[in-house]
Amino acid sequence: MNGGEVPRPLIVAHRGSSTEAEENTLEAFRLAIDHGADMIECDVRRTRDGRIIVHHDPAVLSHTIRSSDFRDVLSHGRAIGRDIPLLEQVLRLCHGRIALDLELKEPGYEMDILNLVDRFFPGGRCVFSSFSRIAVDRIRRNQPSRLTGNIYKKRGSIPPFIARRLLEHRLGTSIRHGDRWIFLQVDLLPFLPPDSLPRDQVKVAVWTVNSPSLIEQLMGDGRISAIVTDDPGLALACRRQRQEDPPF
Repeated sequence: MNGGEVPRPLIVAHRGSSTEAEENTLEAFRLAIDHGADMIECDVRRTRDGRIIVHHDPAVLSHTIRSSDFRDVLSHGRAIGRDIPLLEQVLRLCHGRIALDLELKEPGYEMDILNLVDRFFPGGRCVFSSFSRIAVDRIRRNQPSRLTGNIYKKRGSIPPFIARRLLEHRLGTSIRHGDRWIFLQVDLLPFLPPDSLPRDQVKVAVWTVNSPSLIEQLMGDGRISAIVTDDPGLALACRRQRQEDPPF
C-alpha cells in the first residue's frame, strides 16, 4: 500500500457493530470506530416535529415515526430498552474519526439532513444512499459534489437472464444520474456484470455480508470496493489476515 492509502475493500459497519450492540445506537457506532472500521452505515428518518433521528424501522412500538414527535419516539424506544439517537449525536461522535453512509429511508427531508451534515462533514467522507431515486437525486441537485448511491435488492424469483438484464439497467441508471456508489444486496452478486462498470468512477458495496467464507471470497473480487457487515471486527480480521498472507 502507498502511505496513507486505505486497504480495499472498505469495511462498512452495518448499523454499527450490530452483532455486539443494539443496531443504530451510539454504543454500536463506538464499537465500530474502536474496531477500526472504515465507514458506518446508519438509517435516518424524520419525526413529525422535524427532528432527524437514526432508526431503521418506520415505527417504534407500532407508533409511526413520521407521525410522532421526537419525545414520544424517544419514550417508545426506551420502553423497549433502546436509546434512539439524533443524527446530530451520531455526526458529533463520528466527526474526524470515521466515514459515514447515511441511508435516507424516505424522501422529503433531504435539506434537513444536508444542513446537519454540513456542520460536521462539509467535504467528503459522507455518502448519501437510499432505495429512493428521488431522495438521492435531491441530494445531488442541492449539492452536486456530494457522494450518492442507490441501493438495490433482489425482488422476487425471476429467471437469471432477466435478473441480469434488470441489474444492468439499474446500474446504468445510477451511472447516468451521477452516483459514485452502488449498494447491492449480496443476493444480486451473481448477476453483477464482470466488466461493465467504470471502476475508477463507481464503487460497488455489497450488503449485508456476515459469513467468513463469503467475506474471504469478496476480498479477492476486484469488482467490490466495500463490504457491508454486521460484524466489522470479523471482516477486519479477515482483511488483515489476507494482507499478511504471502502472495503464493
